[in-house]
Order: sequence, then structure tokens, then C-alpha cells
Amino acid sequence: MQIFKSRPLSVKEIRDMAERDELDLTPEFQRRSVWTDKARSYLIDTIVRGKPIPKIYFRTIENPTTNKTIHAVIDGQQRLTSVLSFLQDGFPINKIHNTEFGGMRFSKLEKSVQKEFLYYEFICDFLLDAPDVEIYDIFARMNKYPVKINDQELRNSQFYGEFKSTVYELALEFNTFWKDKGIFTAKQISRMFEAEFVAELLIAISSGIKAKSKPIIDKAFLDWDNLFPHRLTLMNRFRQTMDTIGAILAGSTADDSSFRRGPLFYTLFCAVYHMQFGMPDIKRKRTSIKQRDIPKICIALEKIDQIFSVPASAVSSLPPRDREFRQATDVHTIHASNRTVRAEYVIDLIRNAIDNR
Repeated sequence: MQIFKSRPLSVKEIRDMAERDELDLTPEFQRRSVWTDKARSYLIDTIVRGKPIPKIYFRTIENPTTNKTIHAVIDGQQRLTSVLSFLQDGFPINKIHNTEFGGMRFSKLEKSVQKEFLYYEFICDFLLDAPDVEIYDIFARMNKYPVKINDQELRNSQFYGEFKSTVYELALEFNTFWKDKGIFTAKQISRMFEAEFVAELLIAISSGIKAKSKPIIDKAFLDWDNLFPHRLTLMNRFRQTMDTIGAILAGSTADDSSFRRGPLFYTLFCAVYHMQFGMPDIKRKRTSIKQRDIPKICIALEKIDQIFSVPASAVSSLPPRDREFRQATDVHTIHASNRTVRAEYVIDLIRNAIDNR
């Protein structure tokens, strides 16, 4: 016998249920965590954009004495309390989440937007007269085969400010690039690997090349949650750098260029960015890259593939700088010192190609 029913509930229906005292938002088994206004704004922006959010779970209880139906929220408390608070002008939409409606509370939205918001539908499961033990069993079954959350997925659930919004906007903008160039697979993108990578690139162009480190990335999300300095400038520079890299990879004669590997793509990004805008803490001479320089740069960068064609047993025979580059790629690829060695090597290759125009 099926002990639950599924049906959509609109924001308007949820508001009406709350006004009729048919909604219990604080049952004894519900968590008491409270979202920040940034987290609430992120949810409201999701609804305004008409995008889906996770399912809401209720326990539905019929009171035989009053003939009243009470819907106790099992999972979705913060989503519903945020929506109800927004309807009462409890907080505005954050400008970082939505430039069009940023700073507006519900009553200030256009009537057409208010209407669309009220008729947005949540997908809901109603557990019918289920006792506590049944609820615990249901959720145990739902989480029997969980996928362990990774670092970036955890950050995604913790932060909602400027740095996260910048990271995800750029990661999404270049979604096709990551896949077409073989930088990340669709599965890796679904687990937010590309978002973490974009965060690392933004850290590099903001603060200099760092090691790939959970504490360093966490700190960036925390420190720049309220304000990411020079955000728009860095976003534009990021896009220009990616466009230049796209032209370089398109001009490469190798379908499996070494720069399609994550560590070396990081290297190429830092090198190209330095040539165009200057990387913090890198003192190498810069020469701006022009469109006419791309063919020469492509030829110069073929040396990287040649270096990697050398067997590991013969690396010691390479010229000193080539050997240093290869060794900085073969071991400890995420160390800041090795990342810097690789970036400076590629910067020199690009600059020499340009200087020989």
C-alpha cells in the first residue's frame, strides 16, 4: 500500500495553507538551522528565474476531532520559511544574484513578476499519517546509497555571495568549452569540478599562484563572500584570457594537446593572463598578445608536447630549463612552486614567439 502521494504546490497555495494554520514549519524532528539572507536571496532568485529546486516533504495528519488537515514539514523548512518571509517583504533580492531585481522586496516587483512568483510550483511528497519511526525509515532508505559530497559541493551549500556567484557564472559560461576541449567530462562538471577549477584561476589572478589546497580555496569563498574586489574587471579579463586560449587551442595541430590536461591548462591560463594583464608576483616581461601572434604561439607551444614525448628514463638528458619544466609537471603538480615554474616557462615561450614577429 502506497503511504505517500505526490503533487505540486504553488507558492500561493503554501501561503494560503500557512494563513489557515494548516502548515507546521517547526515539528519536533525538524532541524533549527537558520539561513542567512544571502542564502534566502539565492533561493528567491532561483524561483524568479523559474528553475527547479529540491522536493519538499510533508507529513500529513488528519485531526478527527477538528476535521482539520495539518501538513508538517519534514524536509524543506528553510525553503518554505524563506519564501513566506519574502512574501511579507522580510528581505530583498541580492543584487549579486539578480541585477534586474536586485534590492527589491516582493511588494516592489512588477505585478507580472509577482504573479509568476506566486504560481511557481514546488514538487511535494505527502506522507499520510506516518508515525515518526516510519519517517526515519523512509529517509534511511532514501540515503542508503549516498554519493559522498566533495569539497566544492560543500562550498556550494555554504556560500551564496559575490565570489561564489562569480565562480559559477564563469564556470557556466564556459561549460561547452570545458567539454569540447576535453578539460572536464560531463560527469566531472555535474560534480562541480570545473567550478572549483575556476575558483583556483580567480584566486591566481587576484592573489597570485597558490597551491591547490582546500584551506586556500575555502578561505577565498569565505573572505570574498560579501565583496569580491574588482569583480567585474577580473571577469572581463578572465573572458578575454579564455578567448585567447580558445584561439591557441584551435590553432594547435595536436588534437590531444598537453594543455587539455587540467594542471597544464592552469599553466597556460596563468601564462596568457600574465602576458595580457600581469599576474601578481610574476616578474617576467610582458608582451601583449595580438591575433596575428596566435600561429607563432601555437608553433612555440608545440615544444611542450615534445618535452612530454621524452621517456621518463631520459628526462635527465633534457636541457636544464626543459628538464625543470618536465619535473615540475611530473611530480607535485599542485604545489605553488611547481605551478610557478611551469607558468614562467610557458610565459617565456610565448614572449619569445611574439618578440620574433
